[in-house]
Amino acid sequence: MTRSPRIVVALAVLGLASGLFTACQPPTGPRVLIFGDSLTIESKGSGDSASILSGYRVDWTTTKYMTSPCNGIAAAKKVTYVPDVVVINYAGNSGSFQENCMNGEQGQALADRYRKDVQTLISRYRNGTTKIVILGAPARKQTLAQSNLVFTTLQSLAADPANQVAFYDGGRLITPNRVPTRAATCLSPRETGDRCGTSADPKKNDIRDAQLEHLCPTGGTINGSCGRYSSGAVRLTLNIRDAIKIAKTAKR
Repeated sequence: MTRSPRIVVALAVLGLASGLFTACQPPTGPRVLIFGDSLTIESKGSGDSASILSGYRVDWTTTKYMTSPCNGIAAAKKVTYVPDVVVINYAGNSGSFQENCMNGEQGQALADRYRKDVQTLISRYRNGTTKIVILGAPARKQTLAQSNLVFTTLQSLAADPANQVAFYDGGRLITPNRVPTRAATCLSPRETGDRCGTSADPKKNDIRDAQLEHLCPTGGTINGSCGRYSSGAVRLTLNIRDAIKIAKTAKR
């Protein structure tokens, strides 16, 4: 049976429309809201974040360069949906690049402020539906003692049974044992070819800048982008992915 030209055209149009409909479908998967600072935004800017976190609808709008949990509280008020998972990843800034809401706290005062403000974020999303995970930030050399104090403070906050919050070490793959280092052995099998050997050692990649603060080997940027492959940022993104998995399986 020979189809008329009109039928053929109609079928072609339907096929095209079907393809357009599929292409315009909104992304599916759990909605993940990430709170974080300049290290976290480097994860977003790594270039690998979309593929590593595929399967999730990730919202980075509450992640800002050089920010603090009090900025996260303000940003959360603008979020109009209920996320499936909330990731909280703050390293310990005493101030903010924009809209500073800190008082320059240092040492124990800073840890106490972080405990208070992160608790506010936890309480906001303790709704019986949203899973929450605190991602302990990689250690920073220049403020190592303070960085470690914030890390252990947030870890203890997650350990409180009343909060029903999971904890994951965001320094895994970057600062194991809380020891900052410039280079680390390439990740197998992810880092091969031109993605391995970005340090002086052909079997290692630079995972931090020279100051051992940021993850981009040449230093942090406001939007998290890096002019070269950033193994440190990729490693943090892998930790974010695993933290989300931990949060999703945690009992409430």
